[in-house]
Amino acid sequence: MSNPKPWTHTQDAYNTLFQQLAKTFNKHGWLTSQEPIPVGKEAIPDAYLHISKSNWGDEKMNGIHFETYVLKGQLESKFAPVCLHCESGCKFQKKFMQLMTQRAKPIIESWNASAPTRVQF
Repeated sequence: MSNPKPWTHTQDAYNTLFQQLAKTFNKHGWLTSQEPIPVGKEAIPDAYLHISKSNWGDEKMNGIHFETYVLKGQLESKFAPVCLHCESGCKFQKKFMQLMTQRAKPIIESWNASAPTRVQF
């Protein structure tokens, strides 16, 4: 058996990975978009993935969704964020934030503070 090729941290590699993830999520009933949007003050990312469910109020990409992207900082650190959130234009953002905080707090507090919280490829 041959050794797998080592992972390269490039925009193209992440874009290919995100395309593969999008296909996998779509097969399992998730909605995905790879239409890049501006992230903060940085440029629009080449590698971007937006994932949601049909009942999450995300028709305008401002409802509940997972989001990840790769910009220069992520290439340098070899880590990319994975965010679960909804945008300020979401009519139920406040309620979502209250419920998410309430439900996630005990789980997060149970984590071992000295354990790594990042996954690196």
